[in-house]
Amino acid sequence: MMQDTSDDSTTERNDDTEICEFCTLPIPKNSTNETDSNYCCSVCEEHAETEGELVPLKKSEYINTGIDAIDSSLPQGFPRDSLIFISSEPGTRGKSVIVEGAWRRLEKGEKVLLLACSDPPKMLLKQFIALEWNVFPYLENGDLKIIDCYSEGDTSQDLDSSSNAWNSHIDKCISSNKSVVSDPGQASQLKRKIDATLEYTKSNESISIFIDSITVMGSKMRDVTAYKFLKTMRSEYCKNRGFTIFANANYSGSGEEFPHEMEHIFDGIIDLSLNPQIIPGILIKEVRIRKIRAAMSVRDAKNFEIIEEDGMKLIKTENKREDSIENEDAKLKMD
Repeated sequence: MMQDTSDDSTTERNDDTEICEFCTLPIPKNSTNETDSNYCCSVCEEHAETEGELVPLKKSEYINTGIDAIDSSLPQGFPRDSLIFISSEPGTRGKSVIVEGAWRRLEKGEKVLLLACSDPPKMLLKQFIALEWNVFPYLENGDLKIIDCYSEGDTSQDLDSSSNAWNSHIDKCISSNKSVVSDPGQASQLKRKIDATLEYTKSNESISIFIDSITVMGSKMRDVTAYKFLKTMRSEYCKNRGFTIFANANYSGSGEEFPHEMEHIFDGIIDLSLNPQIIPGILIKEVRIRKIRAAMSVRDAKNFEIIEEDGMKLIKTENKREDSIENEDAKLKMD
């Protein structure tokens, strides 16, 4: 399921424009293809006999994140086959954005694969619970699957389930839909685990993959290996199979650290940052679309907060910086 992001105005054509009955695109007036006049090419004519009609591209292949604070800057949505990078400054709760993105896809009836790299799976699930989002039914029916890239096969790293009722409950809920990568530093091993987890998905199923921290992934692999791994993920899962991948990474201010030095491979980049200048003495969270391929975006920074049950929401803040400067100037004059 996905949002219809098409605009009725985009389907309006001039009276003399012919539309291909299969791909629904306008037929160029200078076309010399020897086909039935109702089709733009022989392939469309051939497929029309066996497949009927294609759904217009932006109706079938464009989606949104389901996160209001982000979608407000993506009026047309974005291509489903995208690798989206969330670059989060510490303190902006980038992992909570990954959690919400996964929740919104589950709400739409899609399947989600979550790669837990920086925390044990149960800690990620507690973030869903903290926001009042119940993922237990999705774990039970298999819509949510988790690959544990944190424990490295060492179960002693888990919290003692017997000492906490919630830990015990979560462990039981995820036991049948969690798999563990014994050595996440081996890209080939992680790739095999992902392939095995997705093996039984149908070819027409909508699937999104969420990586809670490619910063940690890069620390376990060599940077070059991690770079090749992400390129392979984008090629095989996004471009060949039409999956969407969302990957979070901490940003410490240097554009030369992994994965920020390889931003060219991402189809979209969403920046989460802290602004100390809006209200003196307070760090306000901001979100901005820095890059998105094949889609329109509004690239203004917007203030947000993460709220229980609602998730990431835009907030209005009064810019008090100028008032503060004026007050300081007045104070200096008085002194």
